[in-house]
Amino acid sequence: MTDHAAIIAKIRKCLALSKSANEHEAAAALAKAHALMAEHNITTEAVALADVSTARTKARNTSRIPEWQSMLITTIWHVFQVYPLLAVDPKTRCNEIIWIGVGPAAEVAAYAYQVVDRKIRADRKTYLETILKRSKAKTARADAYCLGWINAIAIKVKHLWSQEAPEVVGQWLDINYPNLKSPVSVTRRKAPSSVASEDMCRGYLTGREHDLNHGVGSAATQRQLEARS
Repeated sequence: MTDHAAIIAKIRKCLALSKSANEHEAAAALAKAHALMAEHNITTEAVALADVSTARTKARNTSRIPEWQSMLITTIWHVFQVYPLLAVDPKTRCNEIIWIGVGPAAEVAAYAYQVVDRKIRADRKTYLETILKRSKAKTARADAYCLGWINAIAIKVKHLWSQEAPEVVGQWLDINYPNLKSPVSVTRRKAPSSVASEDMCRGYLTGREHDLNHGVGSAATQRQLEARS
């Protein structure tokens, strides 16, 4: 931890103590926080930005992703109030999703994405090897199946959605990605509507068998999504 980071950590600790039920302790902590900020020329915005963190997960695509994967990313985005960036790791050249959030949100969102993505890909593989074994439009029909699967999950957690990530995340993005452009999602060729509807229905029924719970874990992890079958 750098000296600057250590000072911000002290300020944040003081700010946390300033919420104490003990009025004298709270006042002293707040005064100490303000004193440290003035001494080291640290703004309130800088303290808030220090709470923004990132987490990364591998992705098979960047700007071109199937609709079902876009829907999964969007669901995780809103449930955990994080912002997802589709990018390419400059070192490995591998496609990845960068989750940006406040506190542990990014790490938990990344974990939740990995869990759900692993489950849906396993069900997709089974569907391809059984129902779609002789199909001539396997990829498009499997995509429709996955879309139905994710839709079932999204409906379960819809009441937990928040429209935007915290404002500080937007400020962090403005500083670190000033030329950021929204990623373009280009869906793959879709299966014929009648067939796609059947595949989506099957995917929806399978997705309903998976239980996603959004609960409160430890004090450090305010939002946690547990995925289990």
